[in-house]
Amino acid sequence: MRIKMKYDTAEVEMDVDVNELTGWLSIEIMEEESEDELQKRVQEEIDKQYNRPDYNNWHTHNRHIGYSKSVFEDVKDSVDHFKEPLIDEVRDSRIFYKSQMEHEEHQEYTECCALLAKHIQKPELLDLFIKVALEDYTLREMAMLQHPKEKWMSDNDYKKLIAKEENNLSHKWRRLRKKLEETSDFSFLRGYLVEDTSSRKR
Repeated sequence: MRIKMKYDTAEVEMDVDVNELTGWLSIEIMEEESEDELQKRVQEEIDKQYNRPDYNNWHTHNRHIGYSKSVFEDVKDSVDHFKEPLIDEVRDSRIFYKSQMEHEEHQEYTECCALLAKHIQKPELLDLFIKVALEDYTLREMAMLQHPKEKWMSDNDYKKLIAKEENNLSHKWRRLRKKLEETSDFSFLRGYLVEDTSSRKR
């Protein structure tokens, strides 16, 4: 079955076995349900669980990047007026190429997502790799993102849950790395695998 996974403006399509889909989405195939109806229901569930705006935000890819601040003009009504510095007046001239750089980064990001989808068939594993390798998430952050704290849970119980889920994600992450290292596209993906920052602390 063909499904769509979204990463901000990037959209990746992949073919996944129906039994695997119903398994990790925790849904059942209904009697007399057509293939189109099932596909629509599956896609709706994927959109609900994985394609949410708060869960899929490409801008986290740049969340540690800062930009120069504009300078006020030396005029009385300077509240809404800014002076743009010349290229030789700033310490980092890349600010003048911000749009071009963002476009190139996003294009590379989209291409990498599509390439990863060729080798990682399960959407939840694809999402894990993209979040950690491309968007700078830690495995602990992924565990907390996938398992928000319930109101009835104590802090101690929640810490135990997150520690357990982080350990599970760590095993999945290692298997993914090993699998990708055996692919023909490893030379391209190598840059995202050399430094394992999945378990770093913030």
